[in-house]
Amino acid sequence: MDLLLFEENIVKIKLTSFVTFLVLLFTLPSLYAAEFSADQIKKVSGMTITSKLMIKDKKMRMETEMPGNPMTSVIIIDRETGNNVMLMPQQKMYFAMPAGQDTGEMPDLKELEKEHKFTKKDLGEETVNGYKCNKIQIIFDDKSKGTMTQWFSEKLQFIVKMTSKNSAQGEFTMELTNIKETSIDNSVFKVPAGYSNMGAGFGNMMRQQ
Repeated sequence: MDLLLFEENIVKIKLTSFVTFLVLLFTLPSLYAAEFSADQIKKVSGMTITSKLMIKDKKMRMETEMPGNPMTSVIIIDRETGNNVMLMPQQKMYFAMPAGQDTGEMPDLKELEKEHKFTKKDLGEETVNGYKCNKIQIIFDDKSKGTMTQWFSEKLQFIVKMTSKNSAQGEFTMELTNIKETSIDNSVFKVPAGYSNMGAGFGNMMRQQ
């Protein structure tokens, strides 16, 4: 098992953790009402990161291929039970990720709203990748967090496109493509048979990276 490659994945994923928080912040409380799959393309810090999303009810699976890295990370979030796990498919291993540990899961929405004070500006409606979206600009009180524009689909109850610019990450873009409203099998939100549990200790260690 190449833990160095896995740790590199964790570091790269953390580059987008703040923006991931924002995605969920502005889709709550209805997240995740729709059932669909999509490709999520993120561009940040000179990298293009491609993820495969699967959404059903209050569950989400995100498979991410990191650029220049043969490993794939899989994060499964269950907002109903609070059980979040990260899978390592190449090693057939997994570990639990407590709510708030770089999964995008929000442990306390009110606290996060206090931390990220902002004003919202309604910019009307636009169609993105076939979905009518409400376009909203977010202006943060903390100037270092910059501004963000999102295109939110009421039908999907999810952000279809987002752009942001701040002093820490520079420019960031996220867009859903290849969106398919289709039935998602419940099995994709479970740890596959034959995977070994690395234990909570490993998850806590990765949190310190």
